[in-house]
Amino acid sequence: MQNEEYLKKENREMQIKKCIEENYADNQLSVTKIADQFGIHSVYLTKVFKNAFDIGVLEYILKVRFREAKKLLVETELKIEEIAEKVGFTSIHTFSRAFKNNMKMSLGEYRKKYRKQGENG
Repeated sequence: MQNEEYLKKENREMQIKKCIEENYADNQLSVTKIADQFGIHSVYLTKVFKNAFDIGVLEYILKVRFREAKKLLVETELKIEEIAEKVGFTSIHTFSRAFKNNMKMSLGEYRKKYRKQGENG
């Protein structure tokens, strides 16, 4: 019985992760929204997710958004505003500031640097 309970918890944690992966573009995505979807309290969700993956829920949402933004910056000609919207940001200023804080370079610098690398190697 204990193993079944463990598997249910592990499965739920993976489902939460999958929910973030599938819904990162939703600018309304939040800990509360995810917790409501799974019928658990937001504080519990935060604790369980952090214990399972060693990263906070909001941190993980940002990680997924930045991963997708980096792909779009390098692989497409989309404008920064369009990329911001596609990865769940409502404000280009918030997106730009968060990206720069996380990546230590601006969106434009990232696009220029990694697009050139892709062409050369």
